[in-house]
Amino acid sequence: MENNTITIHLEDENNVTLNTSNPDINSLVKAIVSARDSIEVNKIYVTSAIDNFDADGFTNLVKKLVDKYLNALNLEINTFESMNKEIINKSNLL
Repeated sequence: MENNTITIHLEDENNVTLNTSNPDINSLVKAIVSARDSIEVNKIYVTSAIDNFDADGFTNLVKKLVDKYLNALNLEINTFESMNKEIINKSNLL
């Protein structure tokens, strides 16, 4: 039986293994969010024992997606923090 898994290596000790027939994308998102401050996108790589699997191509895809996701997440966090400061400043004026 073939090993139908793909492992995404986000950091040294932060790896997510996905089953190709039923990938748990939620576990990948949780791993990205929990390590968002320490992930270095250029160090992410993918491994798999699946025959003819294009690990390099999938690595490039994952890097692009993680980079976009982290940028969007940082934008949301910055927007929230900015709005929170504005609310606090306005409440101090009352």
